[in-house]
Amino acid sequence: MQSQRDRIRDWLKLLVSELESEKDWLYKVVKKLLEDGFEVEENSSSGVPYYILCQRAAVDQATMDGSDESNSLLGTGTTLKSHLEGVEKRVGRYADALRLPREPADDLRLAGRLHDIGKVDPRFQEQLVGGDPVELEMLEEPLAKSQPGSRRVSRYPEGMRHEIGSLALAMSNDAVLSEAHDPDLVLHLIGTHHGYGRPLPQIRKDETPQKLEYDGYNGHVMTADSDLIDTSLPLDMADRFWQLVDKYGYYGLAWLETILRLADHRESEAESEAAP
Repeated sequence: MQSQRDRIRDWLKLLVSELESEKDWLYKVVKKLLEDGFEVEENSSSGVPYYILCQRAAVDQATMDGSDESNSLLGTGTTLKSHLEGVEKRVGRYADALRLPREPADDLRLAGRLHDIGKVDPRFQEQLVGGDPVELEMLEEPLAKSQPGSRRVSRYPEGMRHEIGSLALAMSNDAVLSEAHDPDLVLHLIGTHHGYGRPLPQIRKDETPQKLEYDGYNGHVMTADSDLIDTSLPLDMADRFWQLVDKYGYYGLAWLETILRLADHRESEAESEAAP
């Protein structure tokens, strides 16, 4: 008797043979599953069983839940400005390919340009130069990815999230969001671009608070305190989530989050491949 996986594989082979064009996106997806292998997850929560197929070993779970900062420690020496501009352009291409309306497409671009600005925290920057104080002082501009050959060190307080710092900075200057069609959407996308904090982020007490400052977006100066424990930011973030769910729907909002998140992943991947 055939196993479940074998039956699914036979069905995928039949599906590939029936598809007319190799340019068809479904053909490419099914072909990739057959070539690289796939995982099968059964779900019967709705009362009607169905199967979810995903590419085997395609995703590091840590990148899915944002549980570590390893994707910043790539040794590429990518500057923050370069990374932000790259994500802005890439997410714009994705939005155009998906034929999104102009308003959410523009807001995705703006979120891409601002999503990592919380990395200006001096302790985060110190991590990216391997804890070397001289290298830190010599930086001409903030980094998004670690310097080549730098050793891995932990300088950023455990449990702190750079995307929450990005959110606080973006909220600090009204002019920054003046271009947004939906400022709440831009802020939500910034705060959740690692999949964390939906709908309520856990804010940790910062025992050594820092002043965060960023002026790399159209000359707008953004400043924030890294200690956000006594602010309304987490509750504001939760309220914003539910308002956006009402506006875009559960799946619509998750889809917009996914577009930015994948653009960020693919831009980091491209930076890593281009590094010497």
